[in-house]
Amino acid sequence: MDESTGMVCGYGLRGRGPEMERKGRRAAAVLIAMAVLLAGAFLAGRAMAEKTEQPAEAFVMLKAGDFLHVRTGPGKRYEKLGYLESGDRVITDGWIRGKWVHVIGLSMEETEGWIYGGYIVDEMPVQMDGELYQVTARGRVACRKWAWGPRQGWVKRGSRVKVYAMGGGWALTNRGYIMSDYLEACEK
Repeated sequence: MDESTGMVCGYGLRGRGPEMERKGRRAAAVLIAMAVLLAGAFLAGRAMAEKTEQPAEAFVMLKAGDFLHVRTGPGKRYEKLGYLESGDRVITDGWIRGKWVHVIGLSMEETEGWIYGGYIVDEMPVQMDGELYQVTARGRVACRKWAWGPRQGWVKRGSRVKVYAMGGGWALTNRGYIMSDYLEACEK
């Protein structure tokens, strides 16, 4: 700090004029802001994977023959540990990061890992062979990429869909995941 002006000078800038002192202050401010952002990002990254609930039982719901990768961390960039199939039971220990869920008690070499949470439901899904169901809602119904996932289209009342699995209030259809309350089995 320059005692005569009360200004903070950057390293080696003392006595080099007011312009250099202003540049030094700006550089110091930028460095401090970067340090604060990096520290915040570090702390936010640690806080992103938060424990939200007690351990709970869940089940994988997929089309027969499909599988869900178990990974070492919450994202596709993490190494694959193995896979789960439709109907496999998992225990979620409450650790969630985004849409990724930490699971424990797995029956594979690694007993814990991360799975994408959109493909799990809270009750054992019933596997089906593409049985026909009709949409009975008052209007159109959203088809989702996974349970509670983003909408990828609509089906209107009276439309027929093939159902491959049903559980936890959801039906996995040829059009995507649809809430099972809006479906009724077609007569054969």
